[in-house]
Amino acid sequence: PWEGQGEYRRRSKGKQKRPFDRDELLKLLSTDTATVVGPRYGPAIQDLVRLGLMTGARLNELCALAVADVDEDRHAVRIGESKTEAGKRVIPVHDVVWPIVQRRREEAVRTGSNQPQAPLFPELPPQGPDRKRSWYLSKKFTVFRRRVLGADNTVDFHSLRRTFATYLEQAQRQS
Repeated sequence: PWEGQGEYRRRSKGKQKRPFDRDELLKLLSTDTATVVGPRYGPAIQDLVRLGLMTGARLNELCALAVADVDEDRHAVRIGESKTEAGKRVIPVHDVVWPIVQRRREEAVRTGSNQPQAPLFPELPPQGPDRKRSWYLSKKFTVFRRRVLGADNTVDFHSLRRTFATYLEQAQRQS
C-alpha cells in the first residue's frame, strides 16, 4: 500500500522539495527549539516536528487537533481539518510520540479547557487570512530550520511528511 507514496516529483519553479536525510533529522531532533526560536513557539515546534515525522500529517492538520480528536483507546488522532476531503482520517500514533499527544490533552483538561474543541496547541492562535493555527508557526519553523540546517530551501515542514512516506515505502520493500 505504500508503493509510490514516497515519490514527490511535482514540477515546480525552482528547486524540487525533498525529504529530510538522516543527518538533518538528527540535527532537527537534537536541537533545543526554545533556544533557537524562543519559549513561546519552541515547545510547539519540538512537539510538531516529532508528530509530523511519526504520523505523516500536514502541519495545519496537527496544529488544528483538539481534545475531541484524541482517541486514547486506539492511540490515534482524528484529522478533521484537511487540505482535501480524502485527508480526513484517523491516524494511529506511534508509541514513541504518543506521550506528546497525551501530555497536550492532559494540559488542555488541567487548564479547564476540557471542552471537546479545546485545542491541543492553544499557544498557536488562529492567524492569517485563512485563520489557521499553523499560519505563524510555519514561519517560525522556517527560522528554526534555517538556523539549524542552513538556507537549504529544498526542505520545509512538509519534508517530514515526505520523509514519513519514503521510510514507509522503504520498509515495505524490505519486507
